[in-house]
Amino acid sequence: MSTPTTRRTFTLSDAWREFTSYPSPWLIAAALLGAVTARIVIGDWQYTDALVPVVMVALFPFFEWLIHVFILHWRPRRIGRLTIDSLLARKHREHHMAPRSVPEIFIPWPALLWVLPVSIAVALLVFPRPGLGLTFLAFLTVLGLAYEWSHYLIHSDYKPKTAMYRAIYRNHRL
Repeated sequence: MSTPTTRRTFTLSDAWREFTSYPSPWLIAAALLGAVTARIVIGDWQYTDALVPVVMVALFPFFEWLIHVFILHWRPRRIGRLTIDSLLARKHREHHMAPRSVPEIFIPWPALLWVLPVSIAVALLVFPRPGLGLTFLAFLTVLGLAYEWSHYLIHSDYKPKTAMYRAIYRNHRL
């Protein structure tokens, strides 16, 4: 796996072009489009729909940490001759070994082929109303796209220009 180590001039337009050349953002965007379309068709808007994104933003750091520690940093386990090593953990280790390798930055698209259906099932089975579940699903995909974009930018040649993005950049690189 050969990765460039020298930085180059890289605009947000360059970053966007490269970002959209990978399947993960497209899969998440398709799920977002489907969730928003279904949410609009269902209707039944209530004040709780406004609370869902607020609660999700408040809980995001905790859930991101849980996923990072317990799923992405899962160590391979042996049960007899069988080794259990998830695709997500394996790809995340590869990302740590080659943090500038662009394909390793993204959520592996084969994982999204089961993560997205599980998210849809959670949205439709856990919430008391289908509309509320779809609000959850739509915002979950917004968070997913925002995470993919910011994580991609952090590992790209783009230099942060705003204080908020510089803070995210600095904290991720610790």
